[in-house]
Formats: sequence, structure tokens, C-alpha cells
Amino acid sequence: MAVTEVPVSSSLQGAPDTEHAVPVAVRRSEQAWRQLGLRIRSITPSGLARFVLALGAIGVVGWLFASAWRELLPFQLGLALAYITLPLVNWLDRFMPRGLAATTVVLIELLSAVLFFGLLVPPVVGDLAQLAATLSSTFDPREVVAQLRERLAALPEPARDLVADAARQASDGVRGNVAGYVQQAGGLALAGILGAFTTLGAILGFTAIPTWLVSVLTSQRVGERALTRSLPDWMRDDFLAVMHILDRTLGTYLRGQFASSLAVGVATYVGLVALQHLIWPELKYPLLLAMIAAVLNLIPTLGPILATIPAVLLAALVGPDAAVTVLGLYVLIQQLEGMFIQPMIARRTVDIHPVILVVLLVLLSQFGFIWVLLGAPLAVSARDLFRYAYGRLSDPPRPAGVMPDSPRWNAYGRSTAPHGVTAARAARMSAGALPAEIVALAAARRTRRGSTSLPNSRMSDVSS
Repeated sequence: MAVTEVPVSSSLQGAPDTEHAVPVAVRRSEQAWRQLGLRIRSITPSGLARFVLALGAIGVVGWLFASAWRELLPFQLGLALAYITLPLVNWLDRFMPRGLAATTVVLIELLSAVLFFGLLVPPVVGDLAQLAATLSSTFDPREVVAQLRERLAALPEPARDLVADAARQASDGVRGNVAGYVQQAGGLALAGILGAFTTLGAILGFTAIPTWLVSVLTSQRVGERALTRSLPDWMRDDFLAVMHILDRTLGTYLRGQFASSLAVGVATYVGLVALQHLIWPELKYPLLLAMIAAVLNLIPTLGPILATIPAVLLAALVGPDAAVTVLGLYVLIQQLEGMFIQPMIARRTVDIHPVILVVLLVLLSQFGFIWVLLGAPLAVSARDLFRYAYGRLSDPPRPAGVMPDSPRWNAYGRSTAPHGVTAARAARMSAGALPAEIVALAAARRTRRGSTSLPNSRMSDVSS
């Protein structure tokens, strides 16, 4: 069996070992920069014009949405409601036509809204009015003023003069700014009159929401397929991966928090009513406190603590033993929720340590209440998006469409070289764009050493 040597150019006969002289990373970098230059040079004027046109259209649409953000509030709420109830529509779609399934879910939502505003809102408003009357009778402003005067008279004369001067300056400032206050009041009145048109638009929007919801839920899958087909091939996998990262966190979190808040509200109401009927008849406002607990439970970590404070304070008006019992009730409810409900949410969505989460929520609270509600899932989504983008930009890049924390994502990049072959040698063996003369030189040297295992993809023929 004779081995035919590969002819090697004369320029490389006495050359040093170029394969070891030029690192693989340098060759990859040079190849990547060449490919980037070729892609930039392949952009035509018409392609650049189409890109600018699409970018301008996206900018105009974004400006319109930003300008009409308040007027679109009904549609924002409807879109959030459709997103939360989409799994129910998909489940009913297996037993009935999708249009009928969407109509059934929207009717259930409308019935729930009517029951909420008809049965729960009036008693809550009554509890608020009764609570305000109770607080006003408990804390008489005249008594507070009299106590302040007594304490002011008991102060030494220099301190009393200092407080009197400060009060006089504050009074002079209020009298001097009366004109400004009147102008501000007039401006608020004008804004209220102009806001009537906005209110009319909101009413029209809420009227059109049911029909719009049915249409959105019915055509959801058709819209997804149309969007997927419209995307370029090079963008499709990455776009779907980004959408999946956002959906798996936001969807599970919103649905889980909604169910958790509903369970906490019901448990709080049942517990407070039981304490009211069995031990302390003076314990009041169970429905109001249950609503506060349900709403604040949407805020992770801090919400349950904030919901406990007003309940304990109102129970303290009955007695210290009632306050301790109500505190124990809230702690028990949170423990049960943490054992049975929160693990299902945190395991799939919010896996950030509570220490970091509390700091994050405090930072986001300055931007509004909605950022506090969505701070946890948005933080997890931002982290996963960063990991995905970092992996796609790695060298070599991770495959498009592979989710972070998936087995394929974690396994990618591990060395698959045969036993006894180093990682650097395996990288050189797998390099797909080595110069042909360098490959031929390496083959000739292995041939002279008597090697009989030549890679068929890069070496010459072996004749027998």
C-alpha cells in the first residue's frame, strides 16, 4: 500500500510550522472581519432605503402609541386580560370552535366584572366611609391643636419664640401664594373640562373592548403564523427565542400572581370574618382588609408586609390580643401561600434572591406602581435576554433558538475531542477555513512520520 505525497508549493518547503505560528483565534477573527466586510459591501442602495423606510414606519407607530397612551388604556387592560386568559381559550379550543371558546371566555370575564363592581365595590366604599368617620371621631383636630398649644406653652421662651416665628413665616407664605393657588385651581378645573373628552374616548374604548377581545383571542394563532412567515430566515429563530423568553416569565408570573392574590384575598376575608364572629365582634372592615391584602399581594416580598400593617393597626383599636391574633392570621396565610402557591411561580419565573429583589423593587418604585408590579418578571427577562444575546455573540456562537438553562444550552461548547487530543488540537482540526497550502503541508509531514490515519476531507488520495 503506497502513499502518494501531496505536492507542496516551494514557498512553504522551508517555512516554519505556520499551523502553530498563527493562533486559531487570530484566523477566526480575521475570517469574521472579512465576512462582516463582505456583508456590508453586499448592502444595496435599495436595501438600505427599505431599512430606513421600515425604521421610520416603526418610529411613527411608536410615536402614535406614546401620544395616545392614556386613551389606549382600555385596550392595554384588555390586552393584559387576553394574555392572562389565553391558556383557558386554548384549552376550550380542544372541545369547541375557537371563536366560540373566545366568546365564552369574554362572557365569563364580563360577568366577573359585573359581579365585582356590583357586589364588592359598594361594601368596600361603605367600609372606607365608615373608617374615615371612625378616625375623625377618634382623632379630634381641636384636641390635637389644644395639645400642641399646651406643649408650646411648656417650652422655654427662646424655643417658643422660634416656633412662633416659624409659624408666622409659614402663614405669611401661604397668604402670599393665594394668587398662585387660585391660578392652579383654575388650571385644574380647565384640565378637568378638557379631560371630559378623554373620558368619553375611554368610555368608547371600554365599550368596544369585548368585541376586540373576541377578535384578538380568535385570531391569535393566525397572527402568530403570519408574523413568523413575514420574518427573514436569519432573524426568525432569534425573534421567536426572545418572544419565548418574555412569555415564559411574564405569562407564568402574571397568571400565578393573579391566582395567588385571589387565594390570599379569600383566605384573609374568611379568617377575619371567623375572628369577628367567634372572638371579637368589634373587629370590623374584613372585606376592605381582604381587598387590600389581595391587591398588595401582587407586589412580591414587600406587598404582604404592607398589607399586614393596616390590619394590625385597626385590630389594635380593639385590643392588643386582637392585634396579635390578626398578625398571626396574616403570617399563617403567607406561610400557606409560600408552601403551596409561590413555589410553582418562583420555580418557573422569579428565581432572584429576595435580598436583590427588594432592592430592585425599591429602585423601580420611583417610576410608578406598575413597575413595582412587573419589576420581578422584567428583571428575570432582562437577565435571560442578556444571557441569550451573550451566548449568540460568543465565539463560537450558540445556536439560534436555544433557551438559556436548557440542557442543549448548557452542553454546548463542551469539548467533544477524542481521547488523547487536546482542546487546542481539536479546535485546529475542526477549523473549517484553513488555507489549503497549510493543510497540505501538515498532511505531508504526517505522511513522512508514517501516519496512516489521514483526514479524508483535507488530504489527498491514498492509493493501494
